[in-house]
Amino acid sequence: MKVFFIFTKTKINMIKIFMQFKTVTKSLRSKIYFAILFAFLFCFSKADAQLLQWSTFGNLGTEISEPSIANNVNILPASITHAGITPAANGNRLGGSAWPIGALATTDYLEFTVTPNAGFAYTPTSLVFFWDRSGTGPSSVTLRSSNDGFVADLGTLTGLTTGGTATTTARTISIAGIVNKSTPTTFRLYGYGGTAATGTGGFDCASAINNVVLNGTTSPLSTVTLTANSTNVYCFGLNEGTITAIASPAGLYTYTLNPALGNAGATP
Repeated sequence: MKVFFIFTKTKINMIKIFMQFKTVTKSLRSKIYFAILFAFLFCFSKADAQLLQWSTFGNLGTEISEPSIANNVNILPASITHAGITPAANGNRLGGSAWPIGALATTDYLEFTVTPNAGFAYTPTSLVFFWDRSGTGPSSVTLRSSNDGFVADLGTLTGLTTGGTATTTARTISIAGIVNKSTPTTFRLYGYGGTAATGTGGFDCASAINNVVLNGTTSPLSTVTLTANSTNVYCFGLNEGTITAIASPAGLYTYTLNPALGNAGATP
C-alpha cells in the first residue's frame, strides 16, 4: 500500500492518494490513517516569529548600511541600505538628508531583502520601527515591495513627529497580500513630505533596542511520502508492514511509527 501527499507552500496544491491493496487488516488501516493525520498536522505547523531585527543604536548616522542583529532560523541575515539620500551625522540613526520635498519619489528609500532558506516560505505581517527627523525632514513614509515591482503601497504613515518621544515611539505598518513566499522579496520604505533638502530623517532610537523589526511567520515547503509494505508493521502481534515518511527537501523530517507499541513520532 502506498500513500502520497504533496504539500507545496504550506497549502495543498495537490493531494493524490494511490492505494494498492493486497491484505490490509482493519487495525493496520486505522494506524495508517493516524500516520497520515500526524504527518498532515506536522507539515502544516508554522513558526510565529520576528523574521528580521535591526538596531541603529550606537550609529554615527553616516553609515550606508545596517546589518541585521537577529534573524529567524528559516530566514537569512539581511542588511538595510539606502538610495537617493545623503548620510548625515545624527547619532543612533540610519538615514540622512536629501529626502524629497513634498511628494514621494521612487528614487529615495531605505530597503532590505528577505530571503528564506531553501525549503521554507515566509509570510510577513508587519514592519515595526522608530523614526525621527529634523524639523524640515520627511514626515511621511510608505512601504512597498518587489512583489509587484514596488507599485502598490503596503502601508503609509503620515504626520511623523520630530524630537521628543519620536525615538521612543514604535511605528507599525501592517503587511497583507504577501503570503508563503519562497523566493527573495525586497521591501522599500520611502521617506517624503519634508520642507527642505537639508532636512534629515531615518530609523532612530534612544536606547539599545531592536528598533526595526519585521514580523511574520515561516513554514516548510515539503513533499511527504508515506509508504507501507508487508514486512514490519505489527497488528495484534502479526507482522503486517512498515510505515515511513520522507520529506523533501531531504532532511526536513523523520517520521517513525511503531504499531507494536501503539506510538508514533516525528523530528525536524
